[in-house]
Amino acid sequence: MQTQNSPMITTIMATYNSAKFVSAAINSFLEQDWGKKELVIVDGASSDGTQAIIRSFNSPLICLISEPDDGIYDAWNKGIQLSRSDWVHFLGSDDTFFGPDILSSVAKCLINLPQAVSVFATGVRIYRTNFEFYDLPISAELIMNNLLHEGTLRSIPHPGCYHRRIFFDEAGAFDTSFKI
Repeated sequence: MQTQNSPMITTIMATYNSAKFVSAAINSFLEQDWGKKELVIVDGASSDGTQAIIRSFNSPLICLISEPDDGIYDAWNKGIQLSRSDWVHFLGSDDTFFGPDILSSVAKCLINLPQAVSVFATGVRIYRTNFEFYDLPISAELIMNNLLHEGTLRSIPHPGCYHRRIFFDEAGAFDTSFKI
């Protein structure tokens, strides 16, 4: 149940010539049963109709800006600045939520972790290039071990991470010199 004190979650999506996939990503956001949400889309001046597709949703939950950028981290930094919520989350324009209750499930965890700065899902499933599932371990200890050893995923996929918005004000924005 949502209350006035329930967390608002901003999903930030960087797009560039994403016309082929962006509708599915937006639909999966709009289908989320958590009402305290917003979608900030930062488009890098697409030329393939991406902006028209986004505008066709005509939703007050969607904020769109479109201008040239210096890559995904620059776009994410712009999205963070535009967010109006306590928590931010990054979703690729070719990604979708696994089901309609993801944000509500995450919000329930956030309510129970009032001191958390970032939280991440430990059961994220991603596809490798051969379309086989790769499951992240289910404990924080195993994740830390995987992050430190060669030959493993060595990262936590950003779609499974939720960050307190103020963290970026205090720690700083993404370094745009990195490409990935």
